[in-house]
Amino acid sequence: LRYGTMVCGQAFRNPAYLAKLATNMHLLTGDRFILGLGAGNNGAEHHAFGYPFPPPKERLAQTEEAIRIIHALWKESPATFRGEHYAIEGAFSSPLPDRPIPLMIGGGGEKKTLRLVAKYADWWCNDVASLEVFERKTRILDEHCAAVGRDPAEVVRSQVAWVSVEEDSADAVRWEKLHIVAGDPDEVTRELLRFREAGVEHFQVRFMDYPNPAGMRRFVDKVMPRLLEQEE
Repeated sequence: LRYGTMVCGQAFRNPAYLAKLATNMHLLTGDRFILGLGAGNNGAEHHAFGYPFPPPKERLAQTEEAIRIIHALWKESPATFRGEHYAIEGAFSSPLPDRPIPLMIGGGGEKKTLRLVAKYADWWCNDVASLEVFERKTRILDEHCAAVGRDPAEVVRSQVAWVSVEEDSADAVRWEKLHIVAGDPDEVTRELLRFREAGVEHFQVRFMDYPNPAGMRRFVDKVMPRLLEQEE
C-alpha cells in the first residue's frame, strides 16, 4: 500500500514547505509516500482561490524550479537555491528522508512536461487518454530520456483511467471528447491489458458512477482478478 498526491498544483504551496510536508508524510507512512506534482492546468481553480495563473511557459519554469528546491531539501540541510521564480537561502529541513521519496510528475505536454519527467521524475502520470495517445507520449518520453542520458526504464509509467464497467456494455458511459475505458467486464479488462502491454505499470482509476459503489464493486470482482493473473 502506497500513499501519494495525484497531483499537487505547484502554485498552491511554497515548494520548500511542500518538500517538508512530503518528508513528514514519508516518515509517517513508513517510507511509502509518493509526491505527485504538476504545473497546474485549471485556471478557474487558481483564480477562485486567489492564485495567479500565468501562461504555460512560466508555469513550467516555476515547476522546474520547485522540483529543484524540493530535491535540494530532501538531500541536504541547509539548502540554497536561487531561481527566477523561487528561492531558498540556507533553508533547514530536519530530519531528512531516510530513503528517497519518489517524485511523480503529472501531465502530457510533449515538449516541456515530458522533458521534465525525463530529467527529474521517478514516476510519470499521464492524464486521461486513449491507448494510441499513451503510446505516442511514452515514445516521446523515451526520446527525452535518451536526450538527457537517462534509462527510460527508470521511469514508472502511470495512467489515469476513467472507467465505466457495466454488466451490459450498452449501459456503460461513453463520452465523445474524453476517453472512457467502458464496456462490460471483459471489454474493460481487455482494454486495460492493452495499456499494460504498451508499458503502463500503474493505473489511477476513477469510476464514472461514483459515489455509487456498484461500478467499483464490479471492477473489483470481475476485472481485477484477471489483471492480477497477468502479474503471476
